[in-house]
Amino acid sequence: MINYPLCPFYESQERGALNCENRRFEFDYPRDKNVWLATHCCTWNFKICKFYNEQMKKYE
Repeated sequence: MINYPLCPFYESQERGALNCENRRFEFDYPRDKNVWLATHCCTWNFKICKFYNEQMKKYE
């Protein structure tokens, strides 16, 4: 399992929050943030993220 972000729009993370180029995600529980990271940011499947797709429209 990859444990670092691969998504080009990922910027940083804090306790309970992730910062992407186009928005900030806040989570009530660290476990929820970790699931989001594993599903959307730290995988080559980051293109399934609807926020990734919205941001790509700005660059097309």
